[in-house]
Amino acid sequence: MTPVQASRNQPRDYGYIDNVRILSMLAIVLLHSGQVLFHSEATSSLERLILQFRTFGVPLLFVNSAFLMTDWLDRRSNDVGAYWKSRVYRIGMPWFFWLTAYMVFDSCKALLRHEN
Repeated sequence: MTPVQASRNQPRDYGYIDNVRILSMLAIVLLHSGQVLFHSEATSSLERLILQFRTFGVPLLFVNSAFLMTDWLDRRSNDVGAYWKSRVYRIGMPWFFWLTAYMVFDSCKALLRHEN
């Protein structure tokens, strides 16, 4: 493996991407919890600022994801199959595990309800 190939396979350190990722997640959480946290009409300047900030969460998340996916594909020489394989392994497997754990827990809870 040449030094150029080795450096292309190393993850790059994008500190600003982590900052944008945190901001986008915070904005999405604020968006989903808006009914509980805020009244229908913002009264203070801070509430109006938060209401405006939370509308940018989803676009920030999509731009961030596209940037990271493009960077990953660039480092791996456009191997789309390997990208989706890593996504299934890193996201799909934990999701399947927790879905199974939830279903087992929910089934046990339903069985216990019917015994009484």
